[in-house]
Amino acid sequence: MFFLSRQESGCKKYQKVVKSPCRKYQNMVIYARSFDKGGKMERIGMNALARWKESDARKPLIVQGARQVGKTYLLKEFGKRYFPKYHYINFEKSSALSKVFEKTLDPFEILEELEFSLGTEIDREKDLIIFDEIQREPKALTSLKYFCENMPGTAVCAAGSL
Repeated sequence: MFFLSRQESGCKKYQKVVKSPCRKYQNMVIYARSFDKGGKMERIGMNALARWKESDARKPLIVQGARQVGKTYLLKEFGKRYFPKYHYINFEKSSALSKVFEKTLDPFEILEELEFSLGTEIDREKDLIIFDEIQREPKALTSLKYFCENMPGTAVCAAGSL
């Protein structure tokens, strides 16, 4: 579990990176009142995400935190900087994409449906897939364990206020 926190006292100390107790996905928690775009919080978050990307045992990543602290910004910026292409799925804005997960939890079928719905090809080896507001679609959250088991090389991140 990655902890990024700015303590309420105003002291800019950050907690160290520790491993997640869950075996099916990794977890990053952002504790901050607002995300410091371009500053220390962004650099620490980007460095943690870069380490996750390069990890041999990479699992789907969940970035969680309070609303409006920069989870989506961090993941989109990460996708722009470190991947040739990223695919953004927001479950709060698109209920049609939620229906994909009602049909199946198989990651191969999910990606085929997403390619069709988004109208773009997803490269399973090179692209980043971002599920935003994942708390709105519990089956999408459940699907992460199947991405871990059946498609371990696919970079999947989820963000939400879980």
